[in-house]
Amino acid sequence: MELEDIKANWQEISNKLEKSEVLNKTIIVNLAKKSVRSTKEKLERFEYFFLILSLICIAFNIMGIAVTDGIAIKHGSLYIFLSVFVLAAIWQGYKIHLLHKIDNERCTMVELIERTTRFKFLTQARVIVGMTLLIPILALIIYLQREMLTTEMLWGAMIGGLTGALMGLRATAKHWKNINNLLADLKELGEYERV
Repeated sequence: MELEDIKANWQEISNKLEKSEVLNKTIIVNLAKKSVRSTKEKLERFEYFFLILSLICIAFNIMGIAVTDGIAIKHGSLYIFLSVFVLAAIWQGYKIHLLHKIDNERCTMVELIERTTRFKFLTQARVIVGMTLLIPILALIIYLQREMLTTEMLWGAMIGGLTGALMGLRATAKHWKNINNLLADLKELGEYERV
């Protein structure tokens, strides 16, 4: 084999290797984008579930206000519940809006990480504010319903409230894990795109 043949073969192998590296990088970047998209979809499903739940609770409260005479359930209690669920629905809508702004096709990596971090902060703020307001709201409802509450009803409300709070905290912990996964996926995608 002559030197020119060796050079030509070497160049051909070098070209194939470069194409293979480009293809591998493309595959890895696409897998990272798919992972980002999948994690973001989990977050969106969570937020939409709680938006729908808030809207259903709003409808039940409005129905309760319309059909009760204020004797069995005080209207004040229903208005408090209605206010809580309206605020929750608005909050969920805003968080869904923030999730839609996390778009790796139209944003830079810095913007994506910044928006995801803001989303994470707002999720943590929701839990802190919600838990802080839980006791005063429950105390106000118990005060408004004090004439009709029996000891059994109070125990049932406390057990139900505690169970609901624990379920909410568990769901929130899973949600935080998904947010952290999204941040990790975005950072990984950024590293692959830089290479």
